[in-house]
Amino acid sequence: MNDIKLTSDKIGKKEVKKLRQKLLKDFLHTFPLDTLQGMTLEQYTNLNKDDSFCYWLESRTYELGSIWGGSSYKFGIYEYRIKTNIHNTKFISDEKYAWYARYNKPTAQEAFNVVKNAIIKIATNASNGNFEVLDTITELGEGYRWKIAFLYTNNQLIPIYKKDMLVQLATHFGLAGAKAMPISKLQAFLMQQKGDKDIFDYYEELLTILKELDYVQTTEATNETEDNINKQYWWLVASPKIWSFSKMKVGDIQDYTLYNENGNPRRVFQNFMNAKKGDIVIGYEANPVKQIVAIAEIDTPSDGQHICFKKVESLQYPIDYASFKDAPELKSMEFIQNKNGSLFKVAPDEYEYLIDLIRESNPKEENKQLKPYTQENFLNEVYMSEEDYTKLRLLLQNKKNIILQGAPGVGKTFSAKRLAYSMMGDIDESRIEFIQFHQNYSYEDFMMGYRPNEDGGFELKKGVFYNFCKRAQSNPDKDYYFIIDEINRGNLSKIFGELLMLIEKDYRDTEIKLAYNGEMFCVPSNLYIIGMMNTADRSLAMIDYALRRRFSFYEMTPGFDTEGFKKYQESIGNDKFDKVVNAIVSLNHDIINDDSLGSGFCIGHSYFCSSKPNDINDLWLENIVEYDIKPMLREYWFDNDSKYQTAVEKLLDALK
Repeated sequence: MNDIKLTSDKIGKKEVKKLRQKLLKDFLHTFPLDTLQGMTLEQYTNLNKDDSFCYWLESRTYELGSIWGGSSYKFGIYEYRIKTNIHNTKFISDEKYAWYARYNKPTAQEAFNVVKNAIIKIATNASNGNFEVLDTITELGEGYRWKIAFLYTNNQLIPIYKKDMLVQLATHFGLAGAKAMPISKLQAFLMQQKGDKDIFDYYEELLTILKELDYVQTTEATNETEDNINKQYWWLVASPKIWSFSKMKVGDIQDYTLYNENGNPRRVFQNFMNAKKGDIVIGYEANPVKQIVAIAEIDTPSDGQHICFKKVESLQYPIDYASFKDAPELKSMEFIQNKNGSLFKVAPDEYEYLIDLIRESNPKEENKQLKPYTQENFLNEVYMSEEDYTKLRLLLQNKKNIILQGAPGVGKTFSAKRLAYSMMGDIDESRIEFIQFHQNYSYEDFMMGYRPNEDGGFELKKGVFYNFCKRAQSNPDKDYYFIIDEINRGNLSKIFGELLMLIEKDYRDTEIKLAYNGEMFCVPSNLYIIGMMNTADRSLAMIDYALRRRFSFYEMTPGFDTEGFKKYQESIGNDKFDKVVNAIVSLNHDIINDDSLGSGFCIGHSYFCSSKPNDINDLWLENIVEYDIKPMLREYWFDNDSKYQTAVEKLLDALK
């Protein structure tokens, strides 16, 4: 538990009581209950912090119970100043706001409506004394939820919102089984102990009790576990030119000398001497990387010459220095104050802020259970023969870069992810990145480049492929798969730049200096690239030969004759469906034999695949033919109307 600091120790109990009463009155004047329905997103969260609802709750009403620190996601949605690396599926963001994906809302305004409705529900029930309802509201975090409740409850709750504090207080007053009780029960019990006392006098009394309990708890801990006393937090800087946190495997131990190459003691030498076994270390890579990339712990304390630390976690999504350098919570941090040195002290509240920032993009998932995915699963879902699957798998393993090419509807995109799953052995989305090229896609999007910032200047931003390579590099025992849809829609030489060499199989793990920041960079050998290319689009340029020789090209063909599709067809049991499929198979023979087309223009089986086979009926088939197949055939034979009409009649006859 954090240390309890009493404002009354500074200004006196009488003055702090007046302060709290005024804060509550001012808040209710600014955000009365009957106006919450009209609150806008900008009034709720904005960078002019003094007047927003969120700022009132966290900062201006700090003396009415703290919810300070931690992740801004506690507000449900918030306006950010610097966008953090939000890559996991728990969060959604646009160019201004970030919010929880569990709201299942695609826009910031829709997500805010969820948050606002939850706030109104909390405030209304709190004002009516329906506190049990508050335990069931899940749209907002526990502490935030109960602080809102206190502000609108006319002093019928105590302004303490952390459950562990409430449990400790309730236990102190003799309540058995407090830990298993919901907050509404704990609040009710503690309010019974208040008697006739003013709520803020009682609150001050409870804070004093917590402060004393905290002291007793620390004393007891001393008798129990000497190793757990005063656990410390450190910030260790790695210079990528000398060594790298990213390249260490989890469990690796690094020996670090306390003296530099000239034999002089390192800056803040005492920090090295004070570090103890088990202390937590935040691993940071200095210029040009400038990211938090790992978490470690002290493995062997200083012997006067060396110290050893062990890497315990690689960050899948490293944290850019720009995302925390101006955080007010870190303004006194040793590293922020003076970056000269290697090992810096991190205060407990600074560590709490940093670890919350890290967990926004790198949630801790204990004993993560992944769904297995085998060759059998692949063949059940992807209509490909076992022989072709084996060829494709071996091709990717050997070349490391492949392009699945074929006509529309042969399942290129669908197959790419499932090929990755089958090679991983389970469905692990954290080891797959999926992007799509387009005409305006550039090296700056893909690798790194300068982008405008809020100060009117420019800052270097890492791209999606750079970040994915770092993720793969930090976990060398696992394979990673980078999937590029419509790979031939981009200017590939412009996008890949110097990566044309690095992606080649024989040059994996070979470092070269990047043009933008001088960083030594490589594409790791455990990263595989799968591209998809539509061979029927006449508007697309051919892939240049320099890139072509780095990839193997696998032709995807319609799967109507595969065992998997035949089983799917039998499960539907629709005669008209069978006739249409036979007509498509016949039409594909005509397309293959047409000198102006060929096999790359065949009609794929995925047009006839549905996740809900029971929905397949005459109207469904007619719509596929009329609105999907016919327009494509018109494009194929735009200069030969008789061939187009013959093909259409063949399909229409099958629909009769």
